[in-house]
Amino acid sequence: MHRKASKKIEFAKKYISLTLTKHVQESLVQSLLATPSRRDVDVPAETAKLVTLDANLIWFADEEFNASKQREWLDRYIREVQS
Repeated sequence: MHRKASKKIEFAKKYISLTLTKHVQESLVQSLLATPSRRDVDVPAETAKLVTLDANLIWFADEEFNASKQREWLDRYIREVQS
C-alpha cells in the first residue's frame, strides 16, 4: 500500500508532542479515565482505582485472529441471541 505524505507533518508532530505533555496526560486520565502514556503522571487515588497504570496489564486485541473469527462469531450471535 502506498501512502500519500501529509502536507501537515509538522502540525502532526506538534499535536503528538502536546498530547504527551504531563499536563495533558493528567487531564486525559481525569476526564476520560484514559491510561496515561507517561509514568510521571500524578493520578489521584480515587482515579487510580478506575484506570490501568501498569503498562504490562494493557491488552491489545489480535486483529488478524478477530477477523478470522468474525463470521463464526456473527453466526453464533444470530443463532443464540437473535433467535
